[in-house]
Parts: sequence; C-alpha cells; structure tokens
Amino acid sequence: MIVSAVKGLNAALRWISGGLLAGILVIILLQIAMRSTQGRGLAWGNELATYFLVWSVCLGLAVAFFERTHLGVELLVSKLGRLRRPVEILAFLITILFLAVLVYYGWSMVESGMGRTSPGLGVPMGYVYLALPVAGVVGILNIIAVMFTGKQPESRVDEIVESELEIAETGTSQGREELGLGPSEWEQDIDSRASDDEGDERRS
Repeated sequence: MIVSAVKGLNAALRWISGGLLAGILVIILLQIAMRSTQGRGLAWGNELATYFLVWSVCLGLAVAFFERTHLGVELLVSKLGRLRRPVEILAFLITILFLAVLVYYGWSMVESGMGRTSPGLGVPMGYVYLALPVAGVVGILNIIAVMFTGKQPESRVDEIVESELEIAETGTSQGREELGLGPSEWEQDIDSRASDDEGDERRS
C-alpha cells in the first residue's frame, strides 16, 4: 500500500519538478527578450527563477531516494555477501535520521521566514524554505518504500563499463565498414587464434 502511494506521489512530484524547470526556461528567455528590446529585464525574474530552482532540486533529490540514483560507492558493499542487506538497512536508518533533522530545522526556518518577505516578489520567505521539510518528508517516505521493496540501484559501474565497451567496439567496426577497410589488427589476431584452436582440436 505504501509503495503504490509513494509511486503515485513521485509521479506527481516529477511533473511538478519538470514544470518548475520549464518555468525557469521561460523566465530566462523572457529576461533575454526584454533586455534586448527594452534594455532591462523583470525585477523579480531572477528571484523567481532561483526559487523555482530550489524547489525543483529539493523535490528531485527526494524522489531520487526511491529510484536509488544518488551517487554511492558499492565496491565494498557488493563484497559483503549476506551482510549486504543489514548494512544497507543501517545506511537507510542513518539517512532517515538525517532527513528527520532536516525536517525539524527546516520547519523552524519556515516559521521564522514567514515574518520576512522577498525583495522582488514580496512573498514570505517561509514558502521558499518550505522546500526543505517537504523534501525531508518525501525522502523518508521513499526510503521506507525502498526498504519494503528491496529495490536495488538502477545502474552499476560494471554494467556501464561493459555497455561503453560494446558501443565502442560496435562503433569501430561500423566505422571501418563504412570506410571500406578490413578488420583491425586485433580482430585479425583474434580470428587467427580461433582458427588455430579449431585446427588443434581437429588434429587431436
């Protein structure tokens, strides 16, 4: 139940984050157009774009906990064997503790920020600071969902390296074919070794 609810929440937050990024692009283009035509931009344009960026980044960081796309070092964890899952649970609990602290102090910033307004837009700064506790709560929910599902990171270093090698080899072969060139020296060497091995097997 919690996993499906978190997935729905993440889907909505992705749309919101994408909309905020689109809003930043629109504001920047509008600023450029006005500076080119009128010699000055909107007084509140840069401020609003900054606030949009803060909210977009905070929401994206929170959603990334469920996708497990945050940077991490798995070299040691991958060699733990049966201890890997307990170590991951411990790391999740420590992260939840950190996010709980973020929620606590973030909400304190929201309360204190409601008495101050932004210079350009004139909105209470508490609405800007609200991104911190919201990101903390969403991050905690996503980590709990990952703990229930046992979801693993989407990509691993070895898979990335193998895919890059395959792309490089495929691209090299295709490039030589387009230029009308024969196989490279190392390809010829591999083919000759394979032929020698087949000949040895037949003689034996």
